[in-house]
Amino acid sequence: MILRFLAILIFPLLLPCAAMAASSGCGDFRPKDAEDEKAVTLVSAHVAENGTVSNAQVERSSGYPALDQAAIACLDHAFIGAHTSGGKPIAFDWGFYVRWTKWPYSWFVRENPAPQRCMGRPFADGTVEMKYVIAADGSVQDMAVENSSGNTALDDYAMKCYATVHYPSPMQDGKPIAIDWRVRWNSHTH
Repeated sequence: MILRFLAILIFPLLLPCAAMAASSGCGDFRPKDAEDEKAVTLVSAHVAENGTVSNAQVERSSGYPALDQAAIACLDHAFIGAHTSGGKPIAFDWGFYVRWTKWPYSWFVRENPAPQRCMGRPFADGTVEMKYVIAADGSVQDMAVENSSGNTALDDYAMKCYATVHYPSPMQDGKPIAIDWRVRWNSHTH
């Protein structure tokens, strides 16, 4: 099933704080003849109730067929964890961006990294665990800290980072849905 995405998303040159926390490696799938290529492939896929990803297909090409095929292979082997909607387990379709950088560093991210978010380095070290709802329109709602870093200012900084994230709309049966989300943000990967 081909998903339609409402907005064209632009990636900044630098990895923002949220992307690393919500990413997984695809470097092992990169073809050796494309080690120096930099590109982004948009892939749609199905996420099962148990969090396994399947049925990946390219929605927007990177311009490099070998990288597009590697993106499909990466996502078809991915596990993003189980998700819920209103507290109930849910399967859904979603868009993933596979960002190809200089080998071996490549990953998939599940959100649109907003350039205005998380400018500069945090002033302290720590890890914050947050929960929120990704609304049917892809916006972040009902955000709360689940496990504090122990530093209220750092917790607030991490929440500010995610407040402007806009995800691709999770889809079920061709309709946008809301899903519950948890994220662990570490200032070292910012």
